[in-house]
Amino acid sequence: MSALAGYPLLVVPLGFNKSNNEPYGLMFAASASSESMLLRIGHGFERALPIRNTVRPKYAEKHGPILEFLFKIIEFLKKLEIF
Repeated sequence: MSALAGYPLLVVPLGFNKSNNEPYGLMFAASASSESMLLRIGHGFERALPIRNTVRPKYAEKHGPILEFLFKIIEFLKKLEIF
């Protein structure tokens, strides 16, 4: 609701549940038109606590057929040196 009212929200990674490795985060809220301050707070928080890639969630390791197809496309494009 706050985002609809013009109050920005930002969620940063806070850690992982030890039993199932599901991620959880911390949400910051700010007053209207203060997005730059909110982004600075989130950036500082992530630099102080580099949690983002410490543990890979179990669900992220499973690739379905669509992801496998996308990975093949990316590998093909890399061979063409497009990006």
